[in-house]
Amino acid sequence: MSPDEVHDKSPNESVGEFFAWMAKKARLDGKIIYGRINGLVYSVGPEDENIDQAIDKFLDSLGLKGID
Repeated sequence: MSPDEVHDKSPNESVGEFFAWMAKKARLDGKIIYGRINGLVYSVGPEDENIDQAIDKFLDSLGLKGID
């Protein structure tokens, strides 16, 4: 699926705030929302597990996936 619109994270918001906003917008709109952080595009859908997948992808991009 190709994103129609990609939202960029603002420099003055945290990654957590951006993902939370994406999840809220996805639920309200009832569709997948695409956002870009540091050049990588993440997708969050209206289902709760989508936010977990997006955060896992972000952590993996930092080399932090699987670290507790």
